[in-house]
Amino acid sequence: MRQLLNVVRKVAATDAVVLLRGESGTGKELLARAVTRQSARRQAVCQGSLCRLSAICSKASCSAMSRCVHRRSQGQGRPIRAGQRGTLFLDEIGDISLEVQTKLLRVLQEKTFERVGSSEPMSVDVRIITATHQNLEELIRQGRFREDLFYRLNVFPIQVPSLRERREDVPELAVFFIEQSSQRCKKKVQQIDDDALAC
Repeated sequence: MRQLLNVVRKVAATDAVVLLRGESGTGKELLARAVTRQSARRQAVCQGSLCRLSAICSKASCSAMSRCVHRRSQGQGRPIRAGQRGTLFLDEIGDISLEVQTKLLRVLQEKTFERVGSSEPMSVDVRIITATHQNLEELIRQGRFREDLFYRLNVFPIQVPSLRERREDVPELAVFFIEQSSQRCKKKVQQIDDDALAC
């Protein structure tokens, strides 16, 4: 994890597109926050209700974006506009439709996008961080993910290890969650019994 955080510090100093890969629940969004908070874009003002990452990073659900484009909703493009001059975190990138993949590829290549009902391109200055638990290479073989988009997103891949790969973190995480729970429940719990920790 120390090596991983060192990598995060290095990539945060750049504007490179980051692809976070790992199982669900491994903390990919937390790492996206860490990259953003240590970047030059951390002071960017983020507009709109989609801003989640400490008001410096717009988070968009990729499956929701796919539904939005399918319905040709007026909300299309809102996540990208919300991340202007900041960072746009696209969670579960493997879930987006081929139609949305094409639009995202244009954003990455030309730094522009078009709103629904308009043919006027809008320029955008946004850093992209994506995350997935899926095997994108397999999705490419199945024809469900564009290979050219994959190479645009895979500029700086970061593999996030699962908890079973870093068992030495379990005691510290357990203490952290116990402290959180004890504050919520207003019960003072200071330590874990050795037998409980062994379990």
